[in-house]
Amino acid sequence: MRYKSKFIRFFLLIIIGILIVDISLDLLVLRNTANSKNEGITSIKSSDGTITIYDYTPAGGVAAQGNIRNEHKYFEWSISTIYGPGLTFYMMNNTELFDLVALAKPSRTRGNFAYTALLSDEEASASGTFYPPYLDTWWFVMVNHYTGINCSVAFTDSWNDDFITVDEPTNSRSWEVNTDHYINWTWGGDFAHVDINLYHDGNFLRNIATNAQNNGSYFWRIPADISLFDDLYQVNISNTDFDGTWGISDSYFEITEKPSINVTRPSTSNSWKMGTTHFINWTSTGIITDVKIELFKDDVFKLEINSSTPNDGHFSWTIPSGLDDSTQYQIKLIDVSNSLTFDFSDYFEIYISHSLTITNPDSESVWETGASQYINWTSTGLISNVMIELYNNDILVMEITPNTPNDGEYFWAIPSGLDRSDQYQIKISDVSDPSVYDFSDYFEIMRPASAGPPEIPGYNLYILIGIISVISVILVKKRILK
Repeated sequence: MRYKSKFIRFFLLIIIGILIVDISLDLLVLRNTANSKNEGITSIKSSDGTITIYDYTPAGGVAAQGNIRNEHKYFEWSISTIYGPGLTFYMMNNTELFDLVALAKPSRTRGNFAYTALLSDEEASASGTFYPPYLDTWWFVMVNHYTGINCSVAFTDSWNDDFITVDEPTNSRSWEVNTDHYINWTWGGDFAHVDINLYHDGNFLRNIATNAQNNGSYFWRIPADISLFDDLYQVNISNTDFDGTWGISDSYFEITEKPSINVTRPSTSNSWKMGTTHFINWTSTGIITDVKIELFKDDVFKLEINSSTPNDGHFSWTIPSGLDDSTQYQIKLIDVSNSLTFDFSDYFEIYISHSLTITNPDSESVWETGASQYINWTSTGLISNVMIELYNNDILVMEITPNTPNDGEYFWAIPSGLDRSDQYQIKISDVSDPSVYDFSDYFEIMRPASAGPPEIPGYNLYILIGIISVISVILVKKRILK
């Protein structure tokens, strides 16, 4: 029994040794064969771009092509064969390929071993992209599951770097502040997020988005506080996790202010005479090529001054005759290409000639001495200051003020020494041109009731007669009593 037991152990050791030697020889032959035929697919392609996967190679019907690549590369492939049902295609790392080719042919059936990525199984043609999850030697593996048949496969492949290509904006774009736009891009590689930045003249300007979804499009509202340089803008998009993968728009584009117009002349201080020539002035932002100019009065369209003139900030206008005197005129400027962009000037005056018109006092006015009253008037034309005078019976009585602003009112303290009369008049004249003036209606100035006896003609004589009569009555009465 002892000898028998030793014999069994010896026999088992011999069997194990044979198996080890057999496996080692198989692996050695397989590696040699892979180097000679199966490792480099491109080296065994025929002139028509096909490869033959031999059924009984030492690798047992396996062809493989390997490259050292990291997660910032990606692999594009395509295959075509008439033997689709008998072929399987994988992407494997070094360890998995070693495990695969170490298997005996009968056990190499679909799904019976680990693999990194099943690319195609029993398809006559297929194509796709593989993204390595980490740095390793990655093998594109073709497995022939037929027995006794060599399979011919048309095969193309390429390893590519991750990339980002900015498609929008382009150099033809002119984007306005506070407007919405899509930033678009294409990419290659397996990364989920991107950072988007704005550059100007090759220098970083500001961040647009951080950790945005890598879906090829980003909706951007251009902020109002952006630094404006008109042109030389670019968009840069980069892989959030690996800044070595990035793309920048290949040409410059514009960012401008939203188009606007601001009429600076005429203003409320302008008074323009018909028949004279004046400049209409304005400023603008954004892209406005030509403007239309219109005249409004009392907020109602009056006439078109010019249908289209270059947006150069000024226009010389000769004011036509036939317009009404008014201080309620406005100039409207409009973008010819976009009627929603416009501006109105301040109200200003157009007149035929300079004039002054006194509105208070009038014929119904009765003013008392010692009181204060407003003198009111209107004017046309450019009159800066006026002089105000008082007349009685068409004769100058006094100068109320030699110079006061032409603002339409003057508060006058009426002197107490004026005679009562209903023939008073106020005269207002242009200080710089005395030929421009106006007289008020005749009005009355009187003394207040508390200022003394009523001004009745012969009143003092009546008092004297009354006193004499009283004294006479007293004297007669005394004489009678004697």
